[in-house]
Amino acid sequence: MTATRFTRMKALLQLGIAVAGTLFIPSCTWYWNVKRSPSGYSVPTVPMWRLKSQSDSGKSLEKASIRPDPGSLYVLTYPGSHLPLPPSESTFNMWGTNFMRFWPNGRVMKRGVTILGRLPTGTDGDEISGLCSTGYYRVNGNRIEVEIFHLEDNGSYNRWKGTITEAGIEFDSPRPARGLSYVRLRLPEGAMRRQPDW
Repeated sequence: MTATRFTRMKALLQLGIAVAGTLFIPSCTWYWNVKRSPSGYSVPTVPMWRLKSQSDSGKSLEKASIRPDPGSLYVLTYPGSHLPLPPSESTFNMWGTNFMRFWPNGRVMKRGVTILGRLPTGTDGDEISGLCSTGYYRVNGNRIEVEIFHLEDNGSYNRWKGTITEAGIEFDSPRPARGLSYVRLRLPEGAMRRQPDW
């Protein structure tokens, strides 16, 4: 075998490996990044949280001038939607809706549900299943930062910043949260009982 022919074969082999890696590895990323917790929600195989240590140490809310209400759900609204109109009159639930639930220890859950014709209830807020993502948050003054691990996007972290008020949360960065409002939906006292186990 000549040196030129060997070099060509080596180059073709390297090209084949590169093409196979490009096609095969991304399809396996989900399996490497995500596993299921005992409760059934998605968790990272190798955790790389930025806000977890602050939540664990109790420092995530030290500088908060306003805090998320643990007895409320924060329901996503879309342009043209104005909660709390009756769901049949708003566009927020055309394909279902999603909401966030916050706990006083810096934990947060984001859940997508198909509940056409009604607003989410305490039962929905206690359920961790389906399109459910968990994470952490912190508040500094009236600025909130949320970090969620998503099952979508091959298991990735989404970090959003926004402003929190008594009425809800308006996210300003980054995409896809930019400009999205989560309106506070107050629930009856004791309507939600589940405590986070992450």
